[in-house]
Amino acid sequence: MMEDGNPIVEDLVNKFGAVEYVVFSVVLVLSAAIGIFYGCFGSKQKSTEEFLMANRQMSPTPVALSLLCSFVSAITLLGNPAEVYLYGMQITLLMLSFVPLTLSVYYLYVPVFFNLQLSSAYEYLEMRFSKGTRIFVSLLAVIHLTVYMAIVVLGPSLALQQVAGIDTKLSTGAIFAVCIFYSSIGGLKAVLWTDALQAVVMFGSLVVIVVKGLIDEGGFSVVWQRAENTNRTEFFNFDPDPRTRHTVWTALIGGYFYWLPMYAATQAQAQRFMSLPNLSSARKAIQRQ
Repeated sequence: MMEDGNPIVEDLVNKFGAVEYVVFSVVLVLSAAIGIFYGCFGSKQKSTEEFLMANRQMSPTPVALSLLCSFVSAITLLGNPAEVYLYGMQITLLMLSFVPLTLSVYYLYVPVFFNLQLSSAYEYLEMRFSKGTRIFVSLLAVIHLTVYMAIVVLGPSLALQQVAGIDTKLSTGAIFAVCIFYSSIGGLKAVLWTDALQAVVMFGSLVVIVVKGLIDEGGFSVVWQRAENTNRTEFFNFDPDPRTRHTVWTALIGGYFYWLPMYAATQAQAQRFMSLPNLSSARKAIQRQ
């Protein structure tokens, strides 16, 4: 429930009106509708291959959007601005780590998936090591995703509680219900196209927020000057001390090894890559991502 007596929260709740509720509801309804379309009116998921792998006939664009937003969650959207506000812009250099990361996925990982025609990231572990290794890593992945998804859904629920006064139990239940519905009815095709929809909404919203923020505050130069005045514009800190919160080294090296397992070796990413018809299409998806 909304925090009683908090004027900031009460002011936010008062500003969350009919338009905001309509936008929020439309995104959930469209997500469910995509699942219904692919489950009942589209290809109707006639085989396991079609349900789990989209018949390996997806086009690069929706897969690229899905890859892009699959690990860009509410945690990222809510956490990174707070991180920059508190500790400065050094963390933005994490973006540079995606250059070697993308090259690694492009040349080293995706070709293996396609050459072996894998349907699971963990299938490779059985081929390379043993069935026991595959089972063990699969169990770890289940535990990881169970905890991760709970936190990811709690993030927007807490935001909704602050701006709309919606109880977190209600919002988390609604989000999980819609996600389970469209993925179980429509299979991977529904997941990919819903991700594409959410990516458009997410990045469109970010653009609107940035533009409106700049207009409200008097332009980019004013915002940048305020950031400079509060020591938030440092980018190239080469301090070799590993205890320093953010440096060029932690951003490039740490960022690379942090993101590599998520984008190259998890089932969520491998399954999306393998929904494409060939290696060339997968590489196009990586380039567009």
